[in-house]
Amino acid sequence: MKKWPSISKGISVLMLLHCYQLQAQPSLIQEEQGVLIGKWHCVAKMDGEKPISFDGVTDYLSNGTFLSEVKTVANLPGLEISISFNVSSNGNWKRQQQLLNESTIRYSVTGNNAISDKFAPLMETRLPSGAKWTLSWLNDGSMIKIGNNGLRHNCKKVGSAEQFTKVQENPALARGKLE
Repeated sequence: MKKWPSISKGISVLMLLHCYQLQAQPSLIQEEQGVLIGKWHCVAKMDGEKPISFDGVTDYLSNGTFLSEVKTVANLPGLEISISFNVSSNGNWKRQQQLLNESTIRYSVTGNNAISDKFAPLMETRLPSGAKWTLSWLNDGSMIKIGNNGLRHNCKKVGSAEQFTKVQENPALARGKLE
Protein backbone atom coordinates (compact mmCIF):
# COMPACT_ATOMS: atom_id res chain seq x y z
CA MET A 1 0.00 0.00 0.00
CA LYS A 2 2.93 2.36 0.46
CA LYS A 3 3.62 2.30 -3.28
CA TRP A 4 0.39 4.21 -4.04
CA PRO A 5 1.36 7.38 -2.14
CA SER A 6 4.70 7.59 -3.99
CA ILE A 7 2.96 7.03 -7.35
CA SER A 8 0.41 9.71 -6.54
CA LYS A 9 3.25 12.09 -5.54
CA GLY A 10 4.95 11.32 -8.85
CA ILE A 11 1.74 12.04 -10.75
CA SER A 12 1.31 15.26 -8.78
CA VAL A 13 4.83 16.36 -9.67
CA LEU A 14 4.21 15.57 -13.36
CA MET A 15 0.95 17.52 -13.29
CA LEU A 16 2.68 20.51 -11.69
CA LEU A 17 5.44 20.39 -14.30
CA HIS A 18 2.85 20.20 -17.07
CA CYS A 19 0.95 23.17 -15.64
CA TYR A 20 4.22 25.10 -15.36
CA GLN A 21 5.02 24.37 -19.02
CA LEU A 22 1.55 25.53 -20.06
CA GLN A 23 2.02 28.75 -18.11
CA ALA A 24 5.52 29.26 -19.55
CA GLN A 25 4.36 28.75 -23.12
CA PRO A 26 2.89 32.26 -23.63
CA SER A 27 6.16 33.89 -22.60
CA LEU A 28 8.01 31.68 -25.09
CA ILE A 29 5.56 32.77 -27.79
CA GLN A 30 5.99 36.42 -26.77
CA GLU A 31 9.78 36.06 -26.93
CA GLU A 32 9.51 34.39 -30.34
CA GLN A 33 7.21 37.15 -31.63
CA GLY A 34 9.48 39.80 -30.11
CA VAL A 35 12.38 38.91 -32.38
CA LEU A 36 10.26 39.79 -35.41
CA ILE A 37 8.71 42.98 -34.01
CA GLY A 38 10.12 46.07 -35.68
CA LYS A 39 10.91 47.45 -39.11
CA TRP A 40 12.57 45.20 -41.69
CA HIS A 41 14.02 46.20 -45.05
CA CYS A 42 13.63 43.31 -47.51
CA VAL A 43 14.80 42.80 -51.07
CA ALA A 44 14.07 40.00 -53.51
CA LYS A 45 14.72 39.36 -57.16
CA MET A 46 13.09 36.87 -59.47
CA ASP A 47 15.25 36.11 -62.50
CA GLY A 48 14.09 34.49 -65.71
CA GLU A 49 12.15 35.55 -68.78
CA LYS A 50 10.38 38.31 -66.87
CA PRO A 51 12.71 39.55 -64.11
CA ILE A 52 10.95 41.17 -61.16
CA SER A 53 12.47 42.90 -58.15
CA PHE A 54 10.96 43.77 -54.77
CA ASP A 55 12.42 46.36 -52.41
CA GLY A 56 10.58 47.57 -49.34
CA VAL A 57 10.12 47.98 -45.63
CA THR A 58 7.68 46.04 -43.44
CA ASP A 59 6.91 47.05 -39.86
CA TYR A 60 5.73 44.14 -37.68
CA LEU A 61 3.92 45.72 -34.74
CA SER A 62 3.58 44.16 -31.27
CA ASN A 63 -0.24 44.12 -31.55
CA GLY A 64 -0.05 41.48 -34.32
CA THR A 65 -0.53 43.85 -37.26
CA PHE A 66 1.91 44.98 -39.95
CA LEU A 67 2.41 47.86 -42.37
CA SER A 68 4.41 47.49 -45.57
CA GLU A 69 5.69 49.68 -48.41
CA VAL A 70 7.24 47.79 -51.34
CA LYS A 71 8.47 48.96 -54.73
CA THR A 72 7.96 46.26 -57.37
CA VAL A 73 9.66 46.54 -60.76
CA ALA A 74 9.15 44.17 -63.70
CA ASN A 75 11.41 44.55 -66.72
CA LEU A 76 9.72 43.59 -69.96
CA PRO A 77 12.08 41.58 -72.17
CA GLY A 78 12.77 43.09 -75.57
CA LEU A 79 11.31 46.43 -74.53
CA GLU A 80 13.02 49.39 -72.95
CA ILE A 81 10.24 49.84 -70.42
CA SER A 82 9.62 48.64 -66.92
CA ILE A 83 6.36 48.22 -65.10
CA SER A 84 6.85 49.69 -61.66
CA PHE A 85 4.46 49.86 -58.70
CA ASN A 86 4.50 51.07 -55.13
CA VAL A 87 2.48 48.61 -53.08
CA SER A 88 1.28 49.66 -49.63
CA SER A 89 -0.29 46.98 -47.49
CA ASN A 90 -1.44 46.26 -43.98
CA GLY A 91 -2.81 43.21 -42.25
CA ASN A 92 -2.32 40.77 -39.40
CA TRP A 93 0.64 38.54 -38.63
CA LYS A 94 1.36 35.57 -36.42
CA ARG A 95 4.59 33.67 -36.02
CA GLN A 96 5.01 30.10 -34.80
CA GLN A 97 8.63 29.02 -34.72
CA GLN A 98 9.94 29.27 -38.29
CA LEU A 99 6.55 29.97 -39.89
CA LEU A 100 5.10 33.44 -40.42
CA ASN A 101 1.49 33.83 -41.46
CA GLU A 102 0.28 37.19 -42.80
CA SER A 103 -3.49 37.42 -43.15
CA THR A 104 -6.33 39.86 -43.87
CA ILE A 105 -4.00 41.84 -46.14
CA ARG A 106 -5.36 45.04 -47.68
CA TYR A 107 -3.51 46.80 -50.51
CA SER A 108 -3.14 50.15 -52.19
CA VAL A 109 -1.20 50.13 -55.49
CA THR A 110 0.10 53.12 -57.44
CA GLY A 111 2.01 53.09 -60.71
CA ASN A 112 5.40 54.77 -61.05
CA ASN A 113 5.04 55.53 -64.78
CA ALA A 114 2.24 56.01 -67.33
CA ILE A 115 1.92 52.35 -68.34
CA SER A 116 2.04 51.17 -64.71
CA ASP A 117 -0.73 53.64 -63.75
CA LYS A 118 -3.04 51.84 -66.18
CA PHE A 119 -2.39 48.44 -64.60
CA ALA A 120 -2.35 49.50 -60.92
CA PRO A 121 -6.11 48.94 -60.29
CA LEU A 122 -5.93 45.46 -61.86
CA MET A 123 -2.84 44.55 -59.86
CA GLU A 124 -4.52 45.66 -56.63
CA THR A 125 -7.37 43.17 -57.19
CA ARG A 126 -5.00 40.29 -58.03
CA LEU A 127 -2.83 40.40 -54.91
CA PRO A 128 -3.40 37.65 -52.31
CA SER A 129 -5.27 38.26 -49.05
CA GLY A 130 -2.68 36.20 -47.16
CA ALA A 131 0.91 34.99 -47.31
CA LYS A 132 2.83 32.19 -45.63
CA TRP A 133 6.57 32.43 -45.10
CA THR A 134 9.32 30.18 -43.78
CA LEU A 135 11.86 32.19 -41.79
CA SER A 136 15.58 31.56 -41.39
CA TRP A 137 17.70 33.63 -39.01
CA LEU A 138 21.29 34.51 -39.87
CA ASN A 139 24.12 35.12 -37.39
CA ASP A 140 24.20 38.84 -38.12
CA GLY A 141 20.55 39.25 -36.99
CA SER A 142 19.15 39.42 -40.48
CA MET A 143 16.52 36.99 -41.74
CA ILE A 144 15.45 35.28 -44.90
CA LYS A 145 11.74 35.02 -45.71
CA ILE A 146 10.88 32.32 -48.21
CA GLY A 147 7.38 32.41 -49.69
CA ASN A 148 5.33 29.44 -50.86
CA ASN A 149 6.49 30.23 -54.40
CA GLY A 150 10.12 29.76 -53.29
CA LEU A 151 11.04 33.43 -53.70
CA ARG A 152 13.70 34.39 -51.17
CA HIS A 153 13.50 37.81 -49.47
CA ASN A 154 16.69 38.95 -47.74
CA CYS A 155 15.80 41.16 -44.78
CA LYS A 156 17.71 43.37 -42.35
CA LYS A 157 16.22 44.99 -39.30
CA VAL A 158 16.02 48.78 -39.44
CA GLY A 159 16.51 49.76 -35.81
CA SER A 160 15.53 53.37 -35.23
CA ALA A 161 12.98 55.71 -36.74
CA GLU A 162 15.91 57.73 -38.12
CA GLN A 163 17.33 54.64 -39.86
CA PHE A 164 13.86 53.81 -41.18
CA THR A 165 13.58 57.29 -42.71
CA LYS A 166 17.06 57.00 -44.23
CA VAL A 167 16.19 53.63 -45.79
CA GLN A 168 12.92 54.97 -47.21
CA GLU A 169 14.85 57.82 -48.78
CA ASN A 170 17.63 55.52 -50.04
CA PRO A 171 16.82 51.74 -49.82
CA ALA A 172 20.38 50.88 -50.91
CA LEU A 173 21.54 51.82 -47.38
CA ALA A 174 19.91 48.72 -45.90
CA ARG A 175 21.87 46.46 -48.24
CA GLY A 176 25.07 47.76 -46.70
CA LYS A 177 25.87 48.53 -43.12
CA LEU A 178 23.35 50.80 -41.39
CA GLU A 179 24.83 53.50 -39.18
